[in-house]
Amino acid sequence: MDEDKFKKAMKKAHEEAKMLTEKKLALAKLQREIDEMETTDRDVLQKTPFLEAFGDTPKTRILIFLMAHRYKDYTMDEIGVFAGVKAWKTVSTCLQSLIRFGFVEESRKIGKSQMFSICDGGVGIVKALFGVNQFLVDVIIEEETQNMESKEY
Repeated sequence: MDEDKFKKAMKKAHEEAKMLTEKKLALAKLQREIDEMETTDRDVLQKTPFLEAFGDTPKTRILIFLMAHRYKDYTMDEIGVFAGVKAWKTVSTCLQSLIRFGFVEESRKIGKSQMFSICDGGVGIVKALFGVNQFLVDVIIEEETQNMESKEY
């Protein structure tokens, strides 16, 4: 009997080790994806007219990130990483403020993780933000066009 218990325990330990290895591989893959996205999003965030107009604050970074990824939802940790806001407390405070004023919503819950996304369900203020963002982009394009034309003459 003791030999059967030992074999069962060894089999269970082997299965758990295999699962742990698979989880480690999945985490490593996810970390690579996060590193790639973080670099890409950081580059995008640094170049937005929205940040230039309204200031480079954690709240605007979070808002811009969620606007850029409007069809997806993210956990608080992911938002912090991708928006370049390191302090969890800051992310939490910013999200609560953005939720309060109708910019962001709690979209769903996966396990214990709450997911957040930009309010895109016809909320007027969010539509206005996209309009403001487009206006700022148009201003930059117009300025660049004028600068190029003046350099040609």
